[in-house]
Amino acid sequence: FIVVKFYAGFPRQPEKPLLLPEQPLLSAGDLLWLIGTPTAQKGRFKFWQRTLKRAKHLRWILVNSFKDEYESEMTNHGNNGRNSQILYVGPLHDQATSVKTLTKSPTFWEEDRSCLGWLQEQKPNSVIYISFGSWVSPIGESKIRMLALALEASGRPFLWALNRVWQEGLPPGFVHRVTIAKNLGRIVPWAPQTEVLKNDSVGCFVTHCGWNSTMEVHKKT
Repeated sequence: FIVVKFYAGFPRQPEKPLLLPEQPLLSAGDLLWLIGTPTAQKGRFKFWQRTLKRAKHLRWILVNSFKDEYESEMTNHGNNGRNSQILYVGPLHDQATSVKTLTKSPTFWEEDRSCLGWLQEQKPNSVIYISFGSWVSPIGESKIRMLALALEASGRPFLWALNRVWQEGLPPGFVHRVTIAKNLGRIVPWAPQTEVLKNDSVGCFVTHCGWNSTMEVHKKT
């Protein structure tokens, strides 16, 4: 068992190994809510507490995955009617491109498609695309500023999907310099990622390695 402070979710033994069936060796310090500042970590821990509590009373749980991934651990065999039934409905990125009636992205974020025209003007395999996903926020303003300055110093064209809240923490004058003065890059709150990844101009993807992003990259390749 991993002992955590109940209200904060901070492991008392961050180095304690986590042994999960058929998964890489992790430590308690790798728990999924331990991202960002202590305040952010506490908020995420409470979010997962609420999620798990509510899940106990659900009849069905839809999983954006496929059955064979965790068939040995996540199974409906022996369901006595009191446990939630797990229904595999993924990967959802396939549905967005194969079902004609589904005209919008499966995400809940409004896409800024203005970046697609700019991508078409760039050379093949020249653009750096950066996105940390729809749920995972960047890990602090200082690192966002460092990444911004590194992108500018690289001189390489880039497309950055960055929430407007986090855009406020960018270095002074950065947006004007890179998007107007130098025409080096584009910054949008949310990008049409499947179309961005299919574009021949994209040569590098800086990602948080979330499930949807990983599957969308795999489909591109």
